[in-house]
Amino acid sequence: MLIGITRNGDYMDPTCAACHTQQVTYQGETIHIDGGQGFLHLNQFLSDLTAVMKATLDNTDKFDRFQTSVLGKDATAVEKAQLKQGLQKIYEKRHAAQSFRCASW
Repeated sequence: MLIGITRNGDYMDPTCAACHTQQVTYQGETIHIDGGQGFLHLNQFLSDLTAVMKATLDNTDKFDRFQTSVLGKDATAVEKAQLKQGLQKIYEKRHAAQSFRCASW
């Protein structure tokens, strides 16, 4: 998971660290900088996340891999349908938010 992104139940949220923490590796040494400028471009991250959700919904092979990862191999047809509906709902929210944000900037 990226620095500054946290999981809250079924959701991911940015924290202050997303924009104010950096990790640099130089000559095999990793330096963690608290309060520094992060390189996370939140709008691009959210845009890419939305695109990945759409690609997963549109591509049967991708969705099957996602479904197996989330539900396991023994998922029922009802569980599979609920997962697809849930992903579709989240995608639609993200897409609407992205469209609104882009239109208003």
